[in-house]
Amino acid sequence: MKSVSEILPEDSYFVNNGFHHELLNDIGQRLTTAETEHLQYLSFVLLKPDAVMSGKAKQVIDFLEHSGLNVVDVSALLQPHPSQFEQLYKFNLTRYNQQNMLGAWWLNRRLYEMGPSLLLVVRSRGGRCTAHTIVSTLKGPSSPYQGRVNELRYELGASNRSINLMHSSDGPISTVREFLIFHSWDRLRHVIRTSMTAAVNNCVGQDATVKRDLERILMSVSTVCIETDFLRVLFALKQRVRTLLINNKVIEADADVEQIYQKLWCAVAKQASLLARTIQYSEFSSPLAALLRKRYQSQGSVDKTGLLQVYCDLHDIEQINIDVAQLACCTIGANGVYIDDWEQLILETSAYYLTDFLHAKARACTEQSSEVGLCAE
Repeated sequence: MKSVSEILPEDSYFVNNGFHHELLNDIGQRLTTAETEHLQYLSFVLLKPDAVMSGKAKQVIDFLEHSGLNVVDVSALLQPHPSQFEQLYKFNLTRYNQQNMLGAWWLNRRLYEMGPSLLLVVRSRGGRCTAHTIVSTLKGPSSPYQGRVNELRYELGASNRSINLMHSSDGPISTVREFLIFHSWDRLRHVIRTSMTAAVNNCVGQDATVKRDLERILMSVSTVCIETDFLRVLFALKQRVRTLLINNKVIEADADVEQIYQKLWCAVAKQASLLARTIQYSEFSSPLAALLRKRYQSQGSVDKTGLLQVYCDLHDIEQINIDVAQLACCTIGANGVYIDDWEQLILETSAYYLTDFLHAKARACTEQSSEVGLCAE
């Protein structure tokens, strides 16, 4: 007779470092062998507040279901407790960074305080692949700068490594661990048994109860539609600051700058990957930052608000680190320029993970150079 660990293989930091032994014992005591075996066809999925608040939750679910998965359980997390976030990510963030960077914890934790999340369990259809394998392949890398066509985070517009629409478990054992952060063993057994029945009957769509619950939850949480695209947020903030500086006669309206802004907007609105859009955006924005600094450096003593410095800094997209972003948010808010909590979080998280863009850009340039070399040969 196989052990639970043999039935449920998982390659994760949680399992590989032996943190899972107590949970394996609980699984062996609380679930039958058939129920344990069925876990490999289930995966825990959490739709983050950015997916819910941007109105993309239904799109994410449709994407999963059109790719061979059925939603077999759904609930809304309306008032998350900080300890739930810590439990959910204490192994995942460790896997990404052994030192558990304080910035990563703080910024990711803030995300879950911004709005409701949806908790799902999905089942792979046909029994050919584990649910974890399908979900991992579908969602793509954590960083959308590394994404590709037909991956969920690429297609639906994730913003950065933190604000990236969804989280999913690393395997069947982690599915149990993460589900139990929010629900009971009784509910887990009910979900497994319901899913087993659906699998036997070869059910393709949602059952009536799940469909009803999902419709009700989506109607209750989809009350606003916030902007989560980094470039759109950055462009909007710069335009607001620029407008105030012009109104206060700190700077003058400039036709040449306006033309560059038109090019920036074309890059923002372009139907392309986040990487391609950001590269094109920086090609116009970074030189403009140098031009603005040269033009306005003598006016620094005139502007006591600090907004002129922020206006110049926000154009130099490859230099917007977390310190620049936080100073910009404080200065913008202190001077009465509108900036909401989501815009602040998107700017700060994108700045924190700026190296993702820089590495992806360098890789893209290297690949392009190689292609040019091959063509020349």
